[in-house]
Amino acid sequence: MRILLYFLLILLVGCSSGQNKKTHERVDLDSVPVYTNPLLSRGGDPWAVFHNGIYYYTQSMSDRITLWATDDITRLAEASQKDVWVPQNSSNAFHLWGPEIHYINNKWYIFQKIFYYANGYIINIQRTYVYIN
Repeated sequence: MRILLYFLLILLVGCSSGQNKKTHERVDLDSVPVYTNPLLSRGGDPWAVFHNGIYYYTQSMSDRITLWATDDITRLAEASQKDVWVPQNSSNAFHLWGPEIHYINNKWYIFQKIFYYANGYIINIQRTYVYIN
């Protein structure tokens, strides 16, 4: 038992002496590059894809699917936008979320999740839809 305690003590001392001692240095913040989050200030579930020099971006909008297109993702707020799908049926006109854009075999796909809405309540049905262009 004493040998085990000596071994643990040596191990503990050896591990603690090998740690790098860091000193605190002051950093001039003017010399540090600044990154601004390009996401829009409202909306959730962001999704972006880069294709042929253009960023295509979408996010949850609750009542439609909107795409933004820009060649500079940091300027997303000024990007052109277009509604690409607006539901015609009131049962799926709300609670759209998690849109995803994919470019597969020369076609664009948008995957969208929808919670159905009836009689003022979200009913416990969730479906995933795919829109193909």
